[in-house]
Amino acid sequence: MNSPALSQPINTEIAPSNASPGKCPRAARLVELFFLSALAIYAYLFVKSISPFWFNPEWTTDDGVQQLFPFYAVLEPKVWHGDLVFEMMRGYLAPLHFGLGATLTLLTKSPIMTGHAVMLVQFLLAAVFLFLAVRKAAGIAPALFSLIWLLHTRSILQRMTGGLPRGWAVPLISAYFYFVLAGRHRAVLLVLLCGCLLNPPATFLLGAAYGLHLVWGSITKETRPTFKRPLLELCLATPILLAVTLAVTQRPQHIGHVLSLSEASELPEMSRSGGRFSFLPFQPWPRELREYGMRAFLGKKENPPPFLRASMPFISLGLLTLLVFSAKRQRREYIPGPILIFGLASLIVYFISRPLAFYLYVPDRHLNIPLALFFISAFSIGIWRALVGPSSQRPLVACAGLLALGTVLYACTGLGLKGEMNFNYNSAKRGAYPTWLREHTPETALIAGHPTMVDPVPLFARRRVYASSETWHPFYSGYNIEMKRRLSIALRAHYSHTLNELYSILASERIDYFVFDRRLFYPAALQKAGYFMPLNDLVRELTQGDPAAYAYRELPEQVNLDKYPFMPYRDRLVAIVDVAKLGEFLSQQTTVGAS
Repeated sequence: MNSPALSQPINTEIAPSNASPGKCPRAARLVELFFLSALAIYAYLFVKSISPFWFNPEWTTDDGVQQLFPFYAVLEPKVWHGDLVFEMMRGYLAPLHFGLGATLTLLTKSPIMTGHAVMLVQFLLAAVFLFLAVRKAAGIAPALFSLIWLLHTRSILQRMTGGLPRGWAVPLISAYFYFVLAGRHRAVLLVLLCGCLLNPPATFLLGAAYGLHLVWGSITKETRPTFKRPLLELCLATPILLAVTLAVTQRPQHIGHVLSLSEASELPEMSRSGGRFSFLPFQPWPRELREYGMRAFLGKKENPPPFLRASMPFISLGLLTLLVFSAKRQRREYIPGPILIFGLASLIVYFISRPLAFYLYVPDRHLNIPLALFFISAFSIGIWRALVGPSSQRPLVACAGLLALGTVLYACTGLGLKGEMNFNYNSAKRGAYPTWLREHTPETALIAGHPTMVDPVPLFARRRVYASSETWHPFYSGYNIEMKRRLSIALRAHYSHTLNELYSILASERIDYFVFDRRLFYPAALQKAGYFMPLNDLVRELTQGDPAAYAYRELPEQVNLDKYPFMPYRDRLVAIVDVAKLGEFLSQQTTVGAS
């Protein structure tokens, strides 16, 4: 159990008074009822807006294609054993996340439904802890407002779509806010430990924020006795947390090391000029701060008035400054110190991560979710505490202040209910062929094809993929080298000139089935053919010449297993070749020609 000093709330002189109805209990209850009703209505509209997708087994997000299929390993372990692509994607799933997902997959039998369930868990935890944090610091009414704001911030919630590891950043930060405001030191350490096992990049930020918070408290004379022991315990726990993080992020030798910024800068696949991950060179930091740091106010799909889009960063920072200095003049605290320190830590980690990319993850990821949650909590608490009065005697005035903020949010992003919330990938996106593969090929079949066309194979066909666009992650040296080799082979096979050449390429890689993207062989498509750098030049080279001079053109116009057993499936989008039967067919043709 925590000692009395550790159990004591950090802002003891403020939290109790602002959390009570004060001198106007009836007005306070009316305000709470108003925000509760508004939250219920908005939550209904929010759920309705995504109901066609959420808990629909046909829908996920594009990143779900990469990071959900590893859960099949609990249902079919032999299928995925030793597969490089599986091994790489499995490495993104931290132990606690994988354990939860694996358990749910045993129940749902579907990684897609597992993703939806994990998303629900992430969302509920985030909502509960954010409510508790704001309620602890300011009261029920601003806590309800903060939940409405969270629901309204669609560009942040969509990071939880699909139940991927990145979605844990929202509940982890929300839980940190609550426990640090409640003075629950041991609980904060537990959040950090869970974070290491769920989302290490977000946990690095939380550790930095908590360390700064404890250091500041330890050098301040009035709070030194309370903060001295927690700081010592954090120092003792840090090596353990680092060891856990290193164990979680460690990859096998053949996967390689994480690319440094200098190494990544030399790779065309990381370039903004046509790279698969177009990160480099990084945008100037003021632009990234505007683009990613203002997600609580400015979404990606909405078009606010130009004045608001241009001035919102200055308005938000001006309001923040006003609240801080106004509180200082009145010898009060509107925005809790731990929240302010978290905002500062977000900026510090962001600037550190730029030269240390990609060891500390992609830099802009340290801005969008952290700063959105910072603004939501800081302004929900700060505006309420500034306007409600020292004894909570002005709840209606404070309510008006939050409504004014809500009006600004509405002017920026409307109702915030537009878009599919990143549910952008379904089972039919590349046609019906994944279902055919699942039903008509051996479980251990290795599938290749045009890299983008075979993106859905691991998740929707439940088959191993040789190489795909979605699973080409260039962040690890060894894996990137091997994937570029495989992608080069897949593209050469796709644009091979004869069936003999096609078979020679595929058989040497032990590929069982090959998927042609039929649309890419129209003359107009061949003229515009391309791919991500550095393989774009290869595709341009392969697509020069006669549009009829491709192995694809030698395939039959329709399926005829008696005459052409090597093409068991064809529809308007794809044609699939059975590589083993193609070899037998070509051998028979050679024998007949010789006789």
